[in-house]
Amino acid sequence: MVYKIRESNADRTILVPSKTMGIIIFIIKVIGLIFLLPGLLVLFSEEPLDNIVFILSGIGLTFFVGGSMASSYASKLPGKMVFNNTLGKLQIFDKIGKFTRREESAFLSYNEIANFGIRKIRFNNSVSYGVYLEKKDAAIWDLFQSNSENKAREFLQQVENNIDFRPKKDKNQTDVNQGAVIGFTTDSENYKIEKTDTKATIIWRRKLELFNTLSMLVFLFGFTLVFYSAKDEMEQVGRIIAFIFLAVVNSLVLWGIFVSLFSRFHLTIEPNEITYTKFFLKKPVKTAKIESSILHSVLFHFNVSSGHSAIFLLTAEQNQMLSKINKGEAGLGDVFAAFKAHKGSLKIYGTSLSFSEKVRLEKTIQSLITEITGRQNL
Repeated sequence: MVYKIRESNADRTILVPSKTMGIIIFIIKVIGLIFLLPGLLVLFSEEPLDNIVFILSGIGLTFFVGGSMASSYASKLPGKMVFNNTLGKLQIFDKIGKFTRREESAFLSYNEIANFGIRKIRFNNSVSYGVYLEKKDAAIWDLFQSNSENKAREFLQQVENNIDFRPKKDKNQTDVNQGAVIGFTTDSENYKIEKTDTKATIIWRRKLELFNTLSMLVFLFGFTLVFYSAKDEMEQVGRIIAFIFLAVVNSLVLWGIFVSLFSRFHLTIEPNEITYTKFFLKKPVKTAKIESSILHSVLFHFNVSSGHSAIFLLTAEQNQMLSKINKGEAGLGDVFAAFKAHKGSLKIYGTSLSFSEKVRLEKTIQSLITEITGRQNL
């Protein structure tokens, strides 16, 4: 998701999603309907059905449902972000369907922001330019991306010129941006927190997103329908390859849905160690640990070009290397170290969470680590 500036003045700068993503999703859905509707019309006619009908219907289902799933993904990203100079914070507003909430869903205090920058994004043989916000913990939030370096620099200049990082005072002469928001301090819709004086555990499971689950099944059905209907046009070897390919794809997706329904996740914080455990059918199947003494930072990173976002618990070395990767500063000599840093870091993806929920979860983890271990400024 790429953002554009809707309004920018001395009081605030408002970023809203660019229409590019919406246009692309709309085109994908239209392509789906173009293929799907003729196939459906033939199904209700008295003419004998041909394989081409099922092929067209399968292609249509795949494109239309794929577009719908992309819309669902986009709905988890902020519907609006406001750099509010009066309040001294970046306000994040979630979406509700096609609408944006009026109340802020989360915020980032100005004193958590280090700077803004531009990085090159290389994909295949093309190069684009991304404008990012860098937090003081070295986390990167992508805001804008363009194939034109000039457009990226214009966006960056406009943001920098209109954001006032000077401390603000309220009527009691207290810094209004003194600290960061605290997230889920008690049980929430998605999280349960169990806490004693020496131990805290955050427990959650993926939300059952009925629409996405059904969409994935329909997507698989359409995908399978195309290959199955075209089997008569294939040679024997092609049929075998297609069958194996479909069996593998369907098995992986169905297994993924099954696992997500019966998995839960624990992040356990103790004075000397932090442990992340994935449970499947009540049995631990994946565990990652980091010693409290070497924990350097807890940060939420968001990459708009890849759609990748996660909360990282990092050592100082991992933090430094991932920062180089995120800024596009890692060279060929850093490949092994970069792979080691990413592979060895403790990551929480929270795929069913919205952007603001991940921001709040990051704050919750930081708050509980400080409370249990005494570590601060993570």
